[in-house]
Amino acid sequence: MFEFNTPLGKFKCLKESGESVSFEVAASDEKSHCRAKVYDDALEEWFSVEMEQYEISIESKYLLIGEKYVLKLYGGLKFSYGNADEYTLSNAVSSDEVSLSLGAYDPNDNEKDRQLLPVFDNEGYKVGLTPPQDYDTSRFRGYILDPLNDWSGFCFSLIDLTIPIVRFKIAWVYHTRETDAGYYRDAVAGATLF
Repeated sequence: MFEFNTPLGKFKCLKESGESVSFEVAASDEKSHCRAKVYDDALEEWFSVEMEQYEISIESKYLLIGEKYVLKLYGGLKFSYGNADEYTLSNAVSSDEVSLSLGAYDPNDNEKDRQLLPVFDNEGYKVGLTPPQDYDTSRFRGYILDPLNDWSGFCFSLIDLTIPIVRFKIAWVYHTRETDAGYYRDAVAGATLF
């Protein structure tokens, strides 16, 4: 398929030239409907909601090495960082009625961490880490993955064929109670981690 409809817009995968790229969509873990826990501020309790979960997969053998691809949601909504863990990163977005997240598997996450540079304060104390201007990709494998600047999706480019499938997870949940939308975003962002 060339696009996947969600309550907040359509996911499409495009080459840098704008040409559409075909992908497969399947229910995540053999089921698309599952339960998620969301917190209710007013009642100070957790409650369950139905969540839709899917996985997008693109076979590497159909991609060109070095070509840039973008998988993103077209719908005009403002995304933000969602969540992250080892080898995975997600974004999140909410409307008045729905929260949605797209997560991506990053095969080079550990190598990116190894290449982080220290940040020092004015007194010389290390206060954090920052990515280098350019990563040394000679130690990367599979594909290079980065979130888009507006967090609406991911840009990736194939390095080699060591990873047969480029994978993404999508989840959304309808807001069923009046509570902070952030709790719904957290639920779907966590569900899209690999």
